Amino acid sequence: MFLFSGDLKTAKKAQDCPNVKPHFELANALTKGIDQAFRDKDIRWIEEDTLITCDEDFLLEY
Repeated sequence: MFLFSGDLKTAKKAQDCPNVKPHFELANALTKGIDQAFRDKDIRWIEEDTLITCDEDFLLEY
């Protein structure tokens, strides 16, 4: 589980709130990057799927 932080929401939907929208968009982009890194085996599960690892030079692209 990855948790992302945001701001005070002033609209019903996160994507409609000027405070939260940038955080919402960043969280979505990071989630896509993390998901792709798992598919590409750049990030790998270890210890019965409770921890992750990656190479020291790994750079998350989003």
